[in-house]
Amino acid sequence: MARCPRGTLFYMPEKMDDERAKDHFANTAALICIAHDVSELVVILESWIKVAAPGEALDLRERPCESLDRRCWCCLCLGRQADPCAAFARSSILYGDHSGTG
Repeated sequence: MARCPRGTLFYMPEKMDDERAKDHFANTAALICIAHDVSELVVILESWIKVAAPGEALDLRERPCESLDRRCWCCLCLGRQADPCAAFARSSILYGDHSGTG
């Protein structure tokens, strides 16, 4: 979500299955900010994560999205541009586990 002189913009990618898609999303979002003179930006991310049990090593052979004990985490990234020539000041808030398991 972005605030610009003409109102609020919403942009959501269809899929982000690999690094190329994630890079494309970031580049497109940056271009939208430039093209629409965005002053404030909110990026909401959701990700599957896998956490090792206490005292156990994390099994890196299994992808988090395929794990039965995966957790869903949300992160809210905020950005505000006070000076048009400066980069966005960023802050991130990690909201935590939304999987219902912990």
